[in-house]
Amino acid sequence: MILKFDHWSGPLYLHCSIRRGDPRRIIERSSTGVIIQAISTEYADYRVIASAACRAIRAFESDRNLARSLDLEFLVRLTGTRQIREAIDRAEPGDEFVLVVASRDRKKVRGVLKELEEEAEELEEFPERDGYKELLRTAASVDAEE
Repeated sequence: MILKFDHWSGPLYLHCSIRRGDPRRIIERSSTGVIIQAISTEYADYRVIASAACRAIRAFESDRNLARSLDLEFLVRLTGTRQIREAIDRAEPGDEFVLVVASRDRKKVRGVLKELEEEAEELEEFPERDGYKELLRTAASVDAEE
């Protein structure tokens, strides 16, 4: 499922799912303007992920980024540290991990997800946590949109 968050700085399209497999195959991918990350399940919280993704994208748009790539900027924002190496270590995924794909462009998110279909087994869309239903009320599912 791809969720759309309308934010004052523009829309954010976000997909999160729990996967099993080799996260390196996902981490090695890159696409301009798209966050593609495999992170520790310790960070499996839509609010935290959506906030970090939005802040990373805004940082790049306003030239206030700390990292050279959008993927690394996302990790810095997610883990709350300004040290890139520390952010990578904190969010390091295991055999089960959270796949995060986020962008301002829905078509780019769809394209990346299509490419990643065979990379890792999807275990579940995303676990329900406190505030999950409240969060979904603020987001719109865009899976059915073309």
